[in-house]
Amino acid sequence: DPKEADLYNPACLRYPGETDLYLMLPSLFRHQEDTLEIRLAVSRDCETWTWPDRETPLIGLGAQGDFDSSSLYMGNGGCLRTGNQWSYYFSGSSLKHREVELEFLADPKRRRVISRAVAQPDRLVSVSSSDNRGQFTTPALEVRGTELRLNATTATDGEIRVAILDPQGKPLQGFGLDRCQRIQGDRHNHLVVWGGPNQPVPKFEQPVRLQFELNKADLFSFQFVDRPS
Repeated sequence: DPKEADLYNPACLRYPGETDLYLMLPSLFRHQEDTLEIRLAVSRDCETWTWPDRETPLIGLGAQGDFDSSSLYMGNGGCLRTGNQWSYYFSGSSLKHREVELEFLADPKRRRVISRAVAQPDRLVSVSSSDNRGQFTTPALEVRGTELRLNATTATDGEIRVAILDPQGKPLQGFGLDRCQRIQGDRHNHLVVWGGPNQPVPKFEQPVRLQFELNKADLFSFQFVDRPS
């Protein structure tokens, strides 16, 4: 974590629709800059927490002079879902941490403002690639299910391809990047296809790794599921 920094206001909540996934939305207080921005941590047991992205704030500071330019605190009321939107309510101020004194708080122009951040369901964090094609490989995974589904979006001229590798990183026969039909568009439930459209993912006797290749794309999540009967 950054040196000379503290975490304020845990703002912990249960992930909507899940029974064992929790979010923490604390404010990272940077001593030298005297500012606070909202970060994201996740946990399965409310004891061990990890950062999906250690460097990037979930809600960053606004431009200098704006109402949210210096200090942000997430509300502790949880998340409100309306249709295909999740709303998170936070307060922002142009006052820095050391400026929170009565003379400044009494100035209407420096008031703290309640605001709303909106996200699509299951799209708070992504692995992203811009114009440069990028790749990453997962740790070894135990596979349960016969289909691989992606929550992802691409630009019109972007794409995602996936390869299935053995634990040593060698592509399995018929499941290399060159055999994967490119994935394009904006869907929460893309089906990954190698070869023909009806080719199921075989039952693997040992863990496998997934290699993703992205070009102008955002990958939010992946999941193996059983093919519907």
